[in-house]
Amino acid sequence: MEDKKHQLSDEYMIFDETKGRYILTSEYVLDSSGINLATRLNTKGMANPQATVNGFLDRISVLTYRYITDHSINSAYRKPHSAFFFIRTQR
Repeated sequence: MEDKKHQLSDEYMIFDETKGRYILTSEYVLDSSGINLATRLNTKGMANPQATVNGFLDRISVLTYRYITDHSINSAYRKPHSAFFFIRTQR
């Protein structure tokens, strides 16, 4: 039986069910652009370097979803009950 909780995730993108959105992985950034985020974000010496990388990727996800929501023609994406509305109103 397939694990439905992780069926939409792969090595390049994960679906965060808590946040309700996709987040790219550092492997995708490395493979698609050649940028090693751990090196570029200078995580050397940090207690949890992966947390810095994950925070950066999470921020990219938030900004991407915000852009899609703000520029969507479909007004259904702008309903106050959606998670996107919360993100947009927190600016």
